[in-house]
Amino acid sequence: MSSSRVHLPVALLVVAAITTVGACASTLPLGTVTARGFDHASFPYRVMSGPGGAIMPADWRLDNFHLTNGAYVPKTTAEYRSRYELDHDDDGRADDTVRASRYDLRFTNRRYSGEIWLRTIPLGAADAELELPVLLRRYVEGIAGSGFTVTQISGPTGHVALTVAERRFAARVLDYAPVTVQGVEALVATIEVANVDQLQLDPNARGERARLVFVRAPFTLDRPRRGVEVSRYRVLLAAGYVASPADYERGRVDFEGLVSRVVFEQAPSHVSPGVVPTGPTTVLVQPPGASGPAPIPGWDVPAAPPPNSGMMPPPSPVEPAPAEQPVVGPAPSAP
Repeated sequence: MSSSRVHLPVALLVVAAITTVGACASTLPLGTVTARGFDHASFPYRVMSGPGGAIMPADWRLDNFHLTNGAYVPKTTAEYRSRYELDHDDDGRADDTVRASRYDLRFTNRRYSGEIWLRTIPLGAADAELELPVLLRRYVEGIAGSGFTVTQISGPTGHVALTVAERRFAARVLDYAPVTVQGVEALVATIEVANVDQLQLDPNARGERARLVFVRAPFTLDRPRRGVEVSRYRVLLAAGYVASPADYERGRVDFEGLVSRVVFEQAPSHVSPGVVPTGPTTVLVQPPGASGPAPIPGWDVPAAPPPNSGMMPPPSPVEPAPAEQPVVGPAPSAP
């Protein structure tokens, strides 16, 4: 039995998945997590730790890494892996097949159902020049439609049985605005997702609200071709925060703080890390229950201080953390 589950953070974005024979496959290494931040091994960018010496506050659990022998190791099971089949010359056939971690970073909240993620997504030739609002629309269209949820139950013999129920989803953009991330073109947007069947019972029912940031990354994925030729694929850096509407404001500033600490090695030399609005917010939908102008928040988090040299800032003093807290101070030694 096969099934698919509509899940906002891993909804299909804009990757051209073209099934073909003959494309060379390779696996991109992910990177390292330390007390000073996250460094990507395949792309020249990093996320600096915050003032307390952690990538995220204590309420957020690092999900896509596990602690092994005192070091954080990426998870490699199926739900944490992606495969991109990329068309370099727009002839409808894949030229490169790339396997990679689905998330660069993924955090889940310890107290409610919020999650925060960061992804690097290579784009084929047909998508490389699309404007960011177009990519946003494709993302929303990928969420909307029909999907299936799978529920595990214990059968009469004690074995686990699967029940499959179809669910229909509707997604809409509430607002979007142009910004820059360390001087690099980006777009921030707020979207909502609802179960269509629930909407029929309650027109105000909303399943999830998300804050999204799409960045046209200042680097490419380079793949060797014949001789000295190289295929260069544009990369979209996508970040998202997802929670129920009731919990949405609880983690929004934490998410914006994470994005504000993204550092690109190839960013303009005179620009410090941080997010800067570059245009007005376009409001498309007034959130349910709101009165007066829609409450579209600005970027509340100040820019992170620039690193002293290269991409690695000096380590910050850290306080001892609870044993279960990830990525706070030096990784604990193996027992």
